[in-house]
Amino acid sequence: MFFQSGPISRGEHSKQLAIIAKKLATNQIKNVITLAGAGISTSAGISDFRSSGTGLYHQLNKFDLRCAEFIFDYNYFQSQPASLYSILRENFISKTMHPTATHCFIRLLAAKGLLKRHFTQNIDGLDLKAGVPRERVIEAHGTLHRSYCVDCQARYDFEWLATKLDAQNVPTCDKCQGLVRPDIVLFGEPMNFDFEFRFVYHYNSGSRDFTKCLICASAYGKRT
Repeated sequence: MFFQSGPISRGEHSKQLAIIAKKLATNQIKNVITLAGAGISTSAGISDFRSSGTGLYHQLNKFDLRCAEFIFDYNYFQSQPASLYSILRENFISKTMHPTATHCFIRLLAAKGLLKRHFTQNIDGLDLKAGVPRERVIEAHGTLHRSYCVDCQARYDFEWLATKLDAQNVPTCDKCQGLVRPDIVLFGEPMNFDFEFRFVYHYNSGSRDFTKCLICASAYGKRT
């Protein structure tokens, strides 16, 4: 059975939450899979992609591109990395981000031994910051908390990236001065193999080793 937090009425949403809470409280749910999208982080001050007036795609209008999504394109990043880093700095790196109630709920599922797997489309790493166990988290689009040099493959953490971006528009490698990019999936690149493999395993192989799937603020099936 699937419960989706998406374009439904407030009343229906409340009913779904009440059903879930009751089943969790009475141990009727044993294994849970969560699928999370950008909406679970908006209350942390992080923009989603498509919200009118505030979404990332709206913010990209200032770059005067024929297609706003070019900013997140692999080939465009190779030639104009400063544009992507401008968006990442403004929306993620320069902010103090804290997990939301939804992140904490997912952590609670894990703490109670109910969380089978947490699939996320988000790159903010707030699920891990909330305390969701690393081995339960599958990042479809990677994370800003890892970055690497495209030339020598030297790897860096989020703190290094944030410090570098305070000093320069495009971070360069400490070892070889090559371009450093965040470990996120750009348009034109394959999705995280671990995500695809485990997603297929859970949904297409007939191995339904879970009792509930909670879709949290996401339209899975769309690439955002």
